[in-house]
This record gives sequence, C-alpha cells and structure tokens, in this order.
Amino acid sequence: MRSFIGRRVFEPVPAGVVQAIGVVDRGRGREEFHRLRAPGRLDELARRARTASVIGSSAIEGIEVPRRRAETVLDGSTTPTTDEELELAGYQRALDDTYQHPVSTLTLPRIFGWNRAVLQATKPDAAGRLKRVENSVVD
Repeated sequence: MRSFIGRRVFEPVPAGVVQAIGVVDRGRGREEFHRLRAPGRLDELARRARTASVIGSSAIEGIEVPRRRAETVLDGSTTPTTDEELELAGYQRALDDTYQHPVSTLTLPRIFGWNRAVLQATKPDAAGRLKRVENSVVD
C-alpha cells in the first residue's frame, strides 16, 4: 500500500481557478442564472477543466508537454510541432468528440475513431487500428 503522508499529492491551483470554483459553488443549481449574469465565467471554468484533463490524461500515457506550451496548443493559438504536441491535440479532438456526440454504447468504430484522432499525425500506420504487439506491464 502506498502512503501519501507528508507528500504533496496535487499541484498548486491558480487563484483565478479557486475564485471561479467558489463563484460556481455559491450558485449551485443556478447555472442558467450565472450564465446570464456572467456569460463567460462557466465557459472559462469548463475550458480550464478540459485543458487540465487533456494535459493530465496525456501525462499518464507518457506524453508530457510543458504546461504553458500545452495550453497554447490546446487553445489553438500555437500550431503543434512535436509528436507530443500533435498527440496532445489529437487527444483533445477525441475528448471533444465524446462530449459533442455522447453515446450509451461503445463500439469498435467509435474507439478506432478516437484512436485515429490521437495518432493520425504521428503514427498514421497505427492510427485507428488494433495494436500488433503485446503490452509489457512492469512494476
């Protein structure tokens, strides 16, 4: 069993994010009220959450891009240039698809489509296909 006592588990959260979460928390159940009163606030919080999700999930897969650079790639203000940045942008496309076209049942074509979105720019031969090699799980 792994213990986290005395270790920092989470990175510091920017003050702007904490303030936005506080405003949303105070308005629980009143999303429409806040959307009318401060139209960009919920959208900004959703954008930040999506960006953090893409960066964090990609890091789990070993795809690490410096945070500021990743943010500019994900918001479209910078064109991805490295394989890592291209896969990050591809993961964002796949994640966006899951939100824009929710389904109750996963299908192989849908999974292959997400895989293609992630890998098409860096590994076109593997994009949208099953792996041909075994995974190694090491401890």
